[in-house]
Amino acid sequence: MKSKTTKIIIALVLTLAMSMSNFTAFAWFNDVVYSDSFSQDTQIYQANIAHATDINNTGTNLVSATIDESTTVENDYVSINSNSDSSINVTANIDGEEIEIEGELVGRTEDASVVFFAGVASDSRFNVVNFSYTADVVNTIAYFESENENVSSILKVYLLDEESETRDYFLIEVFDVTLNLSDAYIASLDITPLLGAWAATNFEPISSEFGEDIQGVSLLRAISNTKYWYCTKTYSNMGETQTHTIKWFTNVDYSNVPIGQEVNQYYRFEVYEKSMSFSVSTSLNSNTSSYLHIDGLSLSQISVGNTAWKSTTLDGYVQSNGWGGSLSADISISLGVLALTYSFPLTFSGSHYVDINSIYTGYTNGVNGNYTRSIKTVMDSDFKLTQNGHYFEVISALRDYGNASRSSSSMKARWNIDVINAGTMEVYPLYCDHNVNIAVN
Repeated sequence: MKSKTTKIIIALVLTLAMSMSNFTAFAWFNDVVYSDSFSQDTQIYQANIAHATDINNTGTNLVSATIDESTTVENDYVSINSNSDSSINVTANIDGEEIEIEGELVGRTEDASVVFFAGVASDSRFNVVNFSYTADVVNTIAYFESENENVSSILKVYLLDEESETRDYFLIEVFDVTLNLSDAYIASLDITPLLGAWAATNFEPISSEFGEDIQGVSLLRAISNTKYWYCTKTYSNMGETQTHTIKWFTNVDYSNVPIGQEVNQYYRFEVYEKSMSFSVSTSLNSNTSSYLHIDGLSLSQISVGNTAWKSTTLDGYVQSNGWGGSLSADISISLGVLALTYSFPLTFSGSHYVDINSIYTGYTNGVNGNYTRSIKTVMDSDFKLTQNGHYFEVISALRDYGNASRSSSSMKARWNIDVINAGTMEVYPLYCDHNVNIAVN
C-alpha cells in the first residue's frame, strides 16, 4: 500500500497530465514510477536513506536501521539513469541537497553475483565508500534488513560525510532495481572483490591473529625447513564480520660449513595465500584477495660460533611503487668476537645498498679480533609483497674462521615484517624467528 504522500504525488501528477493537451505518460513498476519525460533509461525508485551519525572507530555501532539509535531514516525517491552499459547516475536528496552520484562499472566478485561501481558525488563533501549492485539478496547484508525480504535485487550507495566532526554516513539502499547487464557482460568485467570490503577501508579491526599456520599445513610440510605463518584482521561490517588474511612461508635452505671454507645459506620469505571471508555476505568472499600486504621486510642473521658472514646476494619478485628501480636493500652489520654465541636483539651499524643479484663483499672479518657475526638486510621501502608468489630472498655466504670442527648449534634468524592494511594504510609490526642447526665439519 502506498503512503499518503505517494498518493498525493500521483494525484497531482495525473491532474497535471490531464490538464495538458499533449500530456506525458507515467507508469508504476514494483513501486517504481517511470516517466517518459525523463530519458528512456531514467527511472524513479522509492529508496531507503539512513543518516548514521557518530559511528565509532570499529564500526560496531553501525548495524541496522532497526537497531542503531543514532540513525535517522527517511523514505524518499531517487532517480536512476543508465547512461550506458557501463555507467549509471543516482540522484538523491541528501541532507536537504540534491546530490548526483556518478558510477562507472569497474568490476565484480569472483562468483559474478555482485558488480561494483567507482562512484563520485557531485558535492565533494561526500566520499563514495560503497557503490554496488547484486541480485544475490540471500547472501547480502542490508542496512534496512527488514526491507530485505522478497526482493529481487539491491543497489547500495554509501557516502561518508567528510565535513562532519564525527564519523557520519548516508546509506542509500534501493530494492528491486533492474539494470540491463547481461551475464556475458558481467563475466567480462575485472574481478575486484576488494571493492566490496568497504568496512576494512573505514574502520579499525575488531580482532587480530598472528602465528604459525600449523592446522593448515600437512605433516610432511611441517617437519621440513619451511615454516608457515598467517596474519588476520577482522572488521565489523553492519553486524557481520569480514576477515582479511595473508599467509607466507619462511624457508631456510642451509648447509653445514666445511672446515676453513664457506657455504651459502638461503633465506626466503614468500607470500603464498591471500583471502577474504564474510560471515553472511558470502558472495563477497575471495580466495585471492585481501587488503593485507607486506609493506616492510627485513632479515637479521646470526652466525654460529667460529664462523662469520662473508657476503650477501639478493633475489626477489616484488611490487615496485613505480620509481624504485632494481630491487635493493639496506644492509647493516654487527661485529663480534669469533667464539661467542649471540642472540636477538642486536645492535647493527653501518649501511650499504645492494642491487638485485649483485654481491656485497665488504664485510670485515679478522680485523682487531672482530668478525661480522650478524647482518641485517632491509628490503628497500620502494618495494612491497602484495600478491601470491611475491618473495624476497637473502643468500649469505657463511665462512669458518676457527679451522676446527664444531658440533651442531643454532643459526638464528629473525624476519621483521610490517603488515599493512592497504585500505587504511595502518601498519602492524610483527616478527617471526626461524632457527636451524648447523655444524662445522
